[in-house]
Parts: sequence; C-alpha cells; structure tokens
Amino acid sequence: MKKFALILSVSAMAAFATAADTVITFDDLSGQGAVAAGYGGVANWGTYSYYDFAQAPYNPASGNVRVYAQPGSDGAFSFGTDVKFKGAYFSGYGLNDQSGSPVYFELYDLGTLVHTSASTDISGVPVWLSSGYWGPVDEVHVLNTQNTNGYWVMDNVTYCGGAVPEPASMLALGTGVIAILRRRRQK
Repeated sequence: MKKFALILSVSAMAAFATAADTVITFDDLSGQGAVAAGYGGVANWGTYSYYDFAQAPYNPASGNVRVYAQPGSDGAFSFGTDVKFKGAYFSGYGLNDQSGSPVYFELYDLGTLVHTSASTDISGVPVWLSSGYWGPVDEVHVLNTQNTNGYWVMDNVTYCGGAVPEPASMLALGTGVIAILRRRRQK
C-alpha cells in the first residue's frame, strides 16, 4: 500500500512538472530580417524583425541581437500551446524622449484576455518587464501607452513551457491522493 501511495504521488508530481525556463536571446541570429515562425519555441512571431548592429538607445540586454515589432502592429506573438510567460527586457525611447512611451503586456489564453501587466518606462538601458501572471497563456501582445510600436526593442524573452499547473488543480490532486490513502488504510 505504501508503494502504491509513493508511486501515485511521484506520478502526480511528474504529470504537473514544468519545463525549465526558456530564455530567447536571439544571439544565434545575425544580420537582420523577420523572426521565423517556430524560432525559440514560439509558433508565430507576427511582425517581429531582428537586427544585430549598434543603434542607441535600442540596446540589447545581452549579445548584439534584439527584436522589434513593426510600427502600427499590436506586437503580438503566440506560442501555439499554453506556457507561463515570465517577461522580457526592453530598451528604446522613453516617455520623455521623442515619441516613446511605457510598454506593457496583454496576455491571452484561447483568445481571451487573462491579464494586463504593469507598465514600465524604458530608456537606452535595458529594463526587465515581468508579466506578473502565473497562469497559462498562449499569446502575448506588447503594447505601449501611446499605441505606437517602433520606439522600443525587446530581448531575452523568458517563458516556461509545458504544463502550467494551477494552484486549485494541485490542491485537488493532493486532496485526491490523501483520500485514496485514507480509504486504503480503512480497508
């Protein structure tokens, strides 16, 4: 009976185990061009392009390469499956520089907006913007408060793929395991 409980517990934990963080640095790309679908585990990069040459204040967080969304787009990219999106680094023109403004994320799951992040002002020094959301998402929109892309670049996009357990699911699973163990002890 104890072996059964141990096997059940380990199996349950393995079923909800999540993959390690994936950090997309773009540093294996060179030159400039459109970011290809599937790159870095992202199913669709929408209008994102990359480049590797110096251009202040659009500085990368690491390496030489960073990405940007085409002006006029909603800065959307999609994973094709649920992930935990953690955030990314941004640099570019800030609110007080030319036409820039703070950036923020809108996170979607199955076409429904599930979370809007806080916004952060940007400058020539790359700054981390956390999604601030633990739940599953399959699409991310990067927006700025003036609804104009083209004044920022993004680097080191970070997400955790695989199963994204919700706290309620974990609680229900744990309760079920305990109930099975108690029932077996009573027999």
